[in-house]
Amino acid sequence: MGKSVLNLFWVARTLFSLLAFFLVSFKCPAGLHFNETIIKKKSLPDDQNMVAVFHFQNTGNHEEKILRMDSSCGCTIPKLDKTVYAPGEHGKVTAVFDFGDRVGDQIKEIRVITASAPKTPIVLTLETTIPSLLELVPRVITIEGSFSPETEVLPVEINTDKSQRLESITAISKDNLFSVSVLESINPNQRTLHLKRPATILKGRYTIEIIAKFSSGLKKSKKLWILVPYTIGLPERPDTLSPEESPIVSSGPAKAQTIAPSEGHNQIPLLSSVVTPIALDNGITNAISYLTHHCSSSGRFTYVQNRSPSRVTDSRESANQLAQTGRYNIVRHAGVLYSLALAYKRELDVGNQIQAEKLMGTIRRAAGYLRTYIGDVPGIPAGRALWSRPGEEVRSATPVAKLGATGLGLAALSIVETISPKTTPREELAAMAHFLVTSQRNDGSFVSKFDIEGRPESGFTSLYYPGEAILGLVKFYELDKNPDWLAAATKGMTYLAQIRKEQGSAPPDHWALLATEALIEFIDDSSVRALFIEHIKQISFTILQEPLLAPKIPADSKLVALCPIAARLEGMCAVLSILNKNQLPRFDLITEIKSVLEPNIALLLHAQISSGDLIGGTPKYLDTVPHSTPSNVNVIRIDYVQHVLAALIGYENLIQTRILESTKDNRTK
Repeated sequence: MGKSVLNLFWVARTLFSLLAFFLVSFKCPAGLHFNETIIKKKSLPDDQNMVAVFHFQNTGNHEEKILRMDSSCGCTIPKLDKTVYAPGEHGKVTAVFDFGDRVGDQIKEIRVITASAPKTPIVLTLETTIPSLLELVPRVITIEGSFSPETEVLPVEINTDKSQRLESITAISKDNLFSVSVLESINPNQRTLHLKRPATILKGRYTIEIIAKFSSGLKKSKKLWILVPYTIGLPERPDTLSPEESPIVSSGPAKAQTIAPSEGHNQIPLLSSVVTPIALDNGITNAISYLTHHCSSSGRFTYVQNRSPSRVTDSRESANQLAQTGRYNIVRHAGVLYSLALAYKRELDVGNQIQAEKLMGTIRRAAGYLRTYIGDVPGIPAGRALWSRPGEEVRSATPVAKLGATGLGLAALSIVETISPKTTPREELAAMAHFLVTSQRNDGSFVSKFDIEGRPESGFTSLYYPGEAILGLVKFYELDKNPDWLAAATKGMTYLAQIRKEQGSAPPDHWALLATEALIEFIDDSSVRALFIEHIKQISFTILQEPLLAPKIPADSKLVALCPIAARLEGMCAVLSILNKNQLPRFDLITEIKSVLEPNIALLLHAQISSGDLIGGTPKYLDTVPHSTPSNVNVIRIDYVQHVLAALIGYENLIQTRILESTKDNRTK
């Protein structure tokens, strides 16, 4: 009896398994089926890269085409044998992750976009842990005036992998400024590096290369960064920089030069407009330093400061009065968070692991503070928005739910999730995206504000809010993959592009340019892509015709507004990136953009505060005739610094990816 029951059990189990097999087999889902989408490998000390092969099969009944593959990092390159696969045909994606100077846990993603499901990419993941053969503690040293070169040394601990027998350590001062010596330690895998600096040293970033040789034949090198935030050993001049101290370095004699004018404009005297890599790095480092040092334990930034309290700083209110009244703008806070998240990725890319970790603390605090402004919106079930607080903004006597704040907040929190997962609950981000979608009208336009009762404020329209909302939707789509977010973003950008095309003009909307850079890679419709390209061209020509950017700044301008320059440079960097990725030979536009980028980046670096407690800050204006008139030239606000930081990072990205070299204005191509 018992044996019969057991036999029946096995028969039933076998039939169930066969049924399940046939159900799966005959379902025959369309598209590509990967054997595995996550590959984990152990890396050895001498490995320079990781190679992962993802095998797949077209399990559908129709031919499948791979439109493109996007990588989360330029260090990871995916390759295909071909792009079109017949039903039942097998293929593979070969991905190579070059380690460079990276160590520790690494996760890299590749998105495979197919013709059958262009809005739901297949995500392939490479995971590994890169062993650290050589570690420097600290990795970055900051030297300030209190350090005495005659009596003190800078100690740096050098640690090597215990599994490898250390043979020798060599230290080289790449700038030939520092006296370096390597001292033995009781631990055979440790050394101590002693540095002595000269009595006089100019502001800048200096490099010591450490090279470790192991008995196995392996070699490993790392760079020790030495930051000098201001010149030491020369007379201090806080308000003006000597040509030697200026972050704008000339290849010729240090003398006043001029930027060539366009027709109808005079010349404005500036220092040389040649931007060196070290000047650019210093500018980025100092801007990051300003924002991190002026972020409280609660995550709230010091919104506005006065570089010179003795002078009149604002025609309505002084910076001190603004600080006392508790004024704050959460939209600008969100913008700062967004730029700091970009800066974090940049610090990792250049190998500044320690600086990145410090920056992450600021990012998490700022994200936590931003979330305190998120609240429900009456009349929009499941929707949440960023609300202004009464008294913090001049025009807000009661709480207001803002489209731009919510969009930029969503963009910032989404990118923070990519570098620090679980900082914000996914449900909260989805509720913010839902608010943005609900705020969209049928034609693709948006409602800019809602009052405390959840009623739209029809009398207010913002230039920048739609671009910020679209950027937020795209950045969250990259995380969530919900096609509703992408559809709303596409609809919103299509509306902006069409209405401005009909009007024959476009405002200098840099947020729309940044949003287009994020959005266009998900657009497969060629006519929509063409519309978006024409839109960015239209905005670009508006910006290039304005008398705000050198060389079109009039010579009689006593004050040069810096924040608008920085914001426009952000947009111009995005345009060059878009044109390069889409291989569009718009050499007329490329030539004009390239002609304004370097001189205006140089101008921003020249205007950046280079010493004191406010180092890295950017004032509202560059005073071309110092102390000529009482003005708000000395006010420093967080959004001024944020836009400068983003512009400098954008420009650096163009240099590192060689886009400035590849987008030659060679019209004969």
